[in-house]
Amino acid sequence: VVLTIAINVSARQMRDPRLPDDVRDAITAAGIAPQSVVLEITESMLVHDPKEVAVVLYRLKSTGVRIAIDDFGTGYSSLSYLKDLPIDILKVDKAFVSPPDEGETDGHEVLGAILSLARTLGLSTVAEGVEEPEQAARLTAGGCDFGQGYLWARPLTVEDAETLLTESQATLEMTTTT
Repeated sequence: VVLTIAINVSARQMRDPRLPDDVRDAITAAGIAPQSVVLEITESMLVHDPKEVAVVLYRLKSTGVRIAIDDFGTGYSSLSYLKDLPIDILKVDKAFVSPPDEGETDGHEVLGAILSLARTLGLSTVAEGVEEPEQAARLTAGGCDFGQGYLWARPLTVEDAETLLTESQATLEMTTTT
């Protein structure tokens, strides 16, 4: 099991030319593997200055981190961005994960299309807002790689996160040694 940390990057941070160097320095100082870091950007960041964002994304990618598009499907979803930029992960917005409202039928079809598109482009997928086991089962059946949401954990304090990780590691060790 590889522990991954996802970090939201703001539009202001994306405009800072020092961001890639700051990320590299932070990873080195923390002594962690760069591939365990996922930097999350929103689709809207890609619209404002695509050429500048592309330069920053490629510089970030050269540090070894992975890049995710957060809340995919709620902003300006240009297929050229997915094809041309160093994107590794699509985080599917909760709006496509939740059960459709009564009378609505296209929620699952859009989710299926997003998952299919990601597979075609060789991107990993993370479903946001997974709250029910039925959602997780549907996502798994549809080929979604990962999920996040209240089904697994509510927001945690640092202390509670450390406890969860310690308990998870102990459970994993017991499982692999028996």
